[in-house]
This record gives sequence, structure tokens and C-alpha cells, in this order.
Amino acid sequence: MKRLLFSFTAQHKLALIAMLMTSTMAMFGQEKLKLLNVQETTSGYGVYPCGDRHEALVQFVTHEPFGLTFESTHDTQNQMNITVDSIAGKKTYSIVFITQEPGRDYSNRRLTIRVPGFQDYRMPLPLKDKQLFEYTVSDPYSVLRSPFFTYLEKAQESFNNSEYQKAKDNYELCRFCPEYLNDTANILHHIELCDSMLLWYNQAVEADHFFRYHESANAYSKLLIYDGNDKLRQALYNAQHNFDRDCEAMINMGLKQLDEGNLDRASQMLNQVIDNGCTRFTKQANEGLEMVRRARLRKDSHSRTFIVEWSPQNDMFGFTYGSFYNNKTNGWYVTLMANESFFEHFTSHVQGEYKDEEFIYENSWTKKGDDEFPSPENLEYEACITTGPTWHIWMPIYIHAGFGGHYGGFLSFDEEKYDSDYHSTPDNKFLDDYTKKNIFGGADLEAGIVLKYFRFALKFTYRRTFWAYTGDYKDFCKDNVNNFQFGIGFCW
Repeated sequence: MKRLLFSFTAQHKLALIAMLMTSTMAMFGQEKLKLLNVQETTSGYGVYPCGDRHEALVQFVTHEPFGLTFESTHDTQNQMNITVDSIAGKKTYSIVFITQEPGRDYSNRRLTIRVPGFQDYRMPLPLKDKQLFEYTVSDPYSVLRSPFFTYLEKAQESFNNSEYQKAKDNYELCRFCPEYLNDTANILHHIELCDSMLLWYNQAVEADHFFRYHESANAYSKLLIYDGNDKLRQALYNAQHNFDRDCEAMINMGLKQLDEGNLDRASQMLNQVIDNGCTRFTKQANEGLEMVRRARLRKDSHSRTFIVEWSPQNDMFGFTYGSFYNNKTNGWYVTLMANESFFEHFTSHVQGEYKDEEFIYENSWTKKGDDEFPSPENLEYEACITTGPTWHIWMPIYIHAGFGGHYGGFLSFDEEKYDSDYHSTPDNKFLDDYTKKNIFGGADLEAGIVLKYFRFALKFTYRRTFWAYTGDYKDFCKDNVNNFQFGIGFCW
């Protein structure tokens, strides 16, 4: 029994030692696993066009000889939809991930990258719709690594840091490596991109220096398409802010010049606002330019016209003010006419003398035969006002036509009232009491011609009156319906 016990115990000791040795080797082997280098190398804004699907795309690029496997905390192998492209030693793993799904939360998604001989690399992956990310996976400790891939990584790192000249230098070094023959188009594309970035950056800096903020903002916008650096974003914001400030100052100066009558200077500034692309102030600039155009029309055509007029039939004087455009079809005018007695008839009375207990009144007209209601040949006092359009027929001929009102009348002695109400002592009150004002009103239609040359104008007008009420003086009103007016004036 002792020998059997000893034998059993020895076997177990050997097994125990073997297990300890295996475990120790495994522990040492685990400690010797290398670390993976995973860096984000996304170019530009990173947009994955997927229509209305809730998806995002993540790409892992490696130039190493090893392969990659992936495991997700929220996706199975079939759900991850992995595709692999291999060109000239460069492998690209493209994985489409679902970003939204009813009843599931993908915000805590974790992705594990596995490579034989390397420790598992775990990374958080909270994705949103249409996002695109690119990561470069490499072995940072490999002494056998090709200089081509080293230069390539340094170039990408410099580019992401906005060091475009340094990035270009590293891309140029790639051209002296054997791998360049298999990746020529890609390297040349990046060299051209670096040249463009250097050009745009220099243009932005130079434009900023000379206060050409619109050019500066355009250059920064081009840079941000390929480089989302925060400094570039801040520079773009500053350029746009300064540009808007300059636009506002320019529009204010243009409107001020317009108010002061400096039309050429105002037009130059307002056009500059539009040419510079000041979209916020384009409407205001166009309105200002329209005001400049109208002011030039008035200034160049001397359209504003003032004419002094005279009507020989009834000795009326007045004036016409209107617009007679050289470069427009029509304008407007207004005419006002009155005779000297018009302003006196409100307080005047008949004239006469008291003889032999009878008042003999005097006037400038006499009775016509046995007419019971005598009247003068013309109105003693009258005034009229007319307005209407003007038309440019042919230089220097204009025609006008208008519509207005006519007011007038004459004074007479009220014999009937005098006979029924006898007064022995005439005085001013007496004369006022027995002064009869015969008043007529009507509508006027007129038409005529204006000859305008440079700053002078001649006007000929025919006016016809349609009396609204004639009373007992129908024949008298009929004799006072036609009038002719003549005028001379100046333009400015």
C-alpha cells in the first residue's frame, strides 16, 4: 500500500509540474505579445453616402503582411458586412455598421481588432448616420518595416497637423522606394494635393495681410475641404467676420455718397458691394443703384420743368410744374391759373354813387339791350387748376393732356333787394348788402404741346370748360368756354 501511495503521489507531482510549466510559458508568451498601432487617418469631413439608411462606414488600412479580424460587442460577423480590398501590398477592410435600430442602443459599441502575435486592440465606436472613419493599423516595433510605409505615415501625420510642406517632403521620399511603382497614382495625387494646400494657404495669408477678406475666406474654405484643423476653422470665421464688416462699411459709404449727390462715387461703391459677393447687402446695394439711376435721369435729362403761363382772353396768369423726360415715355404735370381780381373778389363790392335819392352803380360793362339779367363779356374773376400726364413724342416735342376744375364769376348790383329795402345813406355796409356775386363752376379739359430744348421750354395749351351750373346766364357761360394759354419756362 505504501508503494502504491508513493507511486500515485509521484505521478500527480509530475503532472502538477507540467501544468505549472505550461502556465508559466503561457504567461511569458502573453507578456511577449506586441502592441498594435491604430491611428485615425480620415481625410476631409468623412461622409458616407448611404441614402436614407441608418449606416456608417469604418475602414481599416494596413500595409503590414498580417491580416485583421474584428469582433463587435453589438454586431455579429454577418451584421458587420466586412469587405477586403488588396492592392500593391495595401489592404483595406471596409465595415458597414448599423447606427440606429428600434429597441437597440449602439452608443456603447466596442470593437476589438485581433492580429496573431499582437495584443487585442479595443476601441469605442459610437457612430452616427453617414459618418466615415479611416484608421491605419501598423506594427510600430517591426525592424523589418519598409521605409516606404514609414514615410507614408509621417506624411499623413504631417498633413493632419497642417504641415503641408513636411507632408510633401515625405511623399517625395516615397518615390525613391521600390513600393512606389505599385502605388504611383496615390503618391502623386497626395503630392499635388500638398501643392494645392500650400498655394491656398499662402493665398489666404497674403489676402489677410492686404485686407482682402473675401479671397481669404475662399482660400480657407478650400483648405477645410481636406483638412479639418481647428485653427483653419477659426481663421475662416475671422475672415468671414472681417469681410461682413467691410461690406457693411462699404454699403454705408455708398449710401452716404448718394445722399450727398456724388452719384459716380456712390455707384462705384454700391457696385463694389455686389462685385465683392456681399450677399447680405446685395438687396440694399441694388436699391441704392436704382436710386442712383433715377437721380441721373433727372440730372441728365433736365426733366423737371417750370413754366410761367398767360391766357390773353381773360388776362389770367399762372404756372405749370411738371416732368418732361427725354428717356422715359411719360411724366406728370400740374397747372394753376388765376387773374388779378380773383384775390380781391372775396372782399370787394359794386361801385356807384347816390344821386337824387337813387343809387347809380357803375361797372365796366353795360346792359345788353333789354336783357333783364345783364352780364359782362368775360368773367371778372376766375381761377383754374389742371393736372395730367405728359408724353415724349420726338425730341424736342412733348404733348400733354389734363383734367381739372374751373371757378369764376362777376359782381352785380342787386336791384330787387335795393328796391324792396330802401336806404337813404349809402356806406360800405350798404354796398356790401346790395352786392350780388354771380358764381360759376365747372370742369376743365385741356391739351397742348411743349417744345423743350436743353434748359428752355415753350408751352401752347387749349382749354375747354364745361360749366356745371349756368342759371340765368346760359349764353354768358357759353361765350366763356374756350381759352388759349401760352408759356415759357426753364428746365433743370
